[in-house]
Amino acid sequence: MGARPRLTIRPLTPELWPALEDLFGRHGASNGCWCMYWRIGSAYGERPREENRAESEPWAGAR
Repeated sequence: MGARPRLTIRPLTPELWPALEDLFGRHGASNGCWCMYWRIGSAYGERPREENRAESEPWAGAR
């Protein structure tokens, strides 16, 4: 087996928001969740992914 890649975990900050957007991709990770499941439960799936994204930005301090 080869060497394992190094993993660094950092708090989400406004400066790292673009990296999260890249990681989640165009659709917002798990079908538009934008990690809102942990905040509002299954209701995230009943909302447009853009609404989930917009609501996740403030807790990251983004924009």
